[in-house]
Amino acid sequence: MFNNRVNFQWLKKHPNWHSIIIGACLIMFWRAIWDLLDMYFMPSYPMWSNIIPGVIALLVLYFNDSRLKEIE
Repeated sequence: MFNNRVNFQWLKKHPNWHSIIIGACLIMFWRAIWDLLDMYFMPSYPMWSNIIPGVIALLVLYFNDSRLKEIE
């Protein structure tokens, strides 16, 4: 349908638009995951449905941060 070279050239000329598009896609993906967790992960216990994924995310970020410090 579209020539890929034309699309990539346009994105190279306008890097800010590329960042906006990527940012919007990340937000939409995050929202979809959030909605799926609300529907399927402990839907009858809304407090625990929010606390448990938050704790898991903090643990992943904590352990991932220690690995990022090794790169410096």
